[in-house]
Amino acid sequence: MPAPACGRWWPVLLVCLAWLASGGKAVGAAVPYETFRDPPLLGPPPEAQPPSPFQLKFDYESRTTADSTRKDYARPVYTMTSLDPVVQPWAYDKTFLSYETDLQLALKWTFTDTQFFDIKETLWYRHFRPEDRTSFTLDTQKVKSLDHLLNVTYGLAVGEADAFQLDYFHNAYRLPSFSICDYTSHLGKARFNHQIDEFAALGMEGTFEERQYHDDPSQDYREGALTVDFSKFLPERLRYIPVSNATRGDRETFERSPTGVDHRRVMEYYTHWTRKPGEDEPEARYRPEVTRGDLYVFLAGDFRTRERTTIDNGHFQPQGRLRIDYDVVRNVRVTLDEVYYKRRYEKESAAHHLFNHDSNRVSLRLTYRTDPRFTYYYTLSDERYRHDRYKEFDYRVDTFAFETWYWNGRSIASLHLRGDLTRYGSPRLYFCDSDRFQAVLGYDYPITPSFRLHLRDEWIDHDYHDFEDPLYSSYVRHTWRVAVEKVLSRSQGLELGYQYKRETHTLHPVNDQTEKSLFFSWLSHF
Repeated sequence: MPAPACGRWWPVLLVCLAWLASGGKAVGAAVPYETFRDPPLLGPPPEAQPPSPFQLKFDYESRTTADSTRKDYARPVYTMTSLDPVVQPWAYDKTFLSYETDLQLALKWTFTDTQFFDIKETLWYRHFRPEDRTSFTLDTQKVKSLDHLLNVTYGLAVGEADAFQLDYFHNAYRLPSFSICDYTSHLGKARFNHQIDEFAALGMEGTFEERQYHDDPSQDYREGALTVDFSKFLPERLRYIPVSNATRGDRETFERSPTGVDHRRVMEYYTHWTRKPGEDEPEARYRPEVTRGDLYVFLAGDFRTRERTTIDNGHFQPQGRLRIDYDVVRNVRVTLDEVYYKRRYEKESAAHHLFNHDSNRVSLRLTYRTDPRFTYYYTLSDERYRHDRYKEFDYRVDTFAFETWYWNGRSIASLHLRGDLTRYGSPRLYFCDSDRFQAVLGYDYPITPSFRLHLRDEWIDHDYHDFEDPLYSSYVRHTWRVAVEKVLSRSQGLELGYQYKRETHTLHPVNDQTEKSLFFSWLSHF
């Protein structure tokens, strides 16, 4: 009769018990390798294998929503006894089903040390059933839309200072409710970069685009452009101020001598010193002082010619751009950006609104970061359009914007303020001066690791000075939204929320409306 199976393994059990009793060390000298360690593999270890020339990046986000909306509004009703419409209150209760997807896909192939080939696909799609052009979700109208962009790139490095790149872009934009905006674009681009020295570079770029508007062929065009740009980086300049060795030291020395004053500030003062480059004395200590921060300068000249494909017209447009980024101090950056162009048509056309004009846009931006939790952005811009003959179409837009972000632990808050002042050379119907002010407040807070709170409040005040009509009507719109998200996994979640929107018009109450929406969403991210 054969022995039990367990009896076959009792010598192995005895060896294991002896190994444990010896503290895990090998027993005897007959074992060729260390106990419980695999023998060495043939060939290099896995970490020494060359990296794969192929890289696939995939980012996919989607939101499927059921939205129950109550909308109260008014609409004009015309009768046989009067030419003036009668405003009657109206309302509906509808359930909107929507699907929104955002896809970013990239395949990168580095087939030699100097050549690469990339294919990138970006797809944004939104579907509503039913649609309502006058009803809003969080950031857009409840209408279908599609934005597709395909980019194919080939890059070649020539030596250590030159690079050449070819690109092809295919862009398709669809907005069925406003189909006049639908277009398909094919664009080819060739770019050459030359690094002059460590801090300067020169670039040349040529592009050709063919665009077709499906419902407005008069807008179809072919455009060729040549761009030359120059960039220069000037690193910061430092002045070294000698300091006494008795007042400066190492962090370890300070930590061994605790005091009753503010620990962080004293440590920063005590350890704020450095060695001076080229200094032979090893004990000499200096305090660096910035006399000029980092400075980045970018200059570009652009020359483009556009030919209308269905109408006998076109234009030539030279354009120049200057951008300067300057670090005033360690946590303050100033950015100046100016763009000027001059557009001249083969022949001006009032029927197609094609007029010779100049445009100049100047913006000044201040970035201020007090600490890692706070970042502030202040932006001032002035944009002007001047026409050669049709002065009544001259206008300018002055903009002020303030943005800030706040991070504290798990919570994130943001505030956006913006004001736009539009002025026409000859105000009239459909071309009237206006002031628009917007404030947006957002707040996100994780209540627990699996529950998140989302808050958003938006206020808009749009005031038309004169020549108001039902289309251009002064209004105040207030929208607030609260939602709770349940995290199911790293890639799935549920969201339940409520949104309230109220819009009131000063002179045309027929445009007043109130919306109350209760929504439930399925969120996906891969």
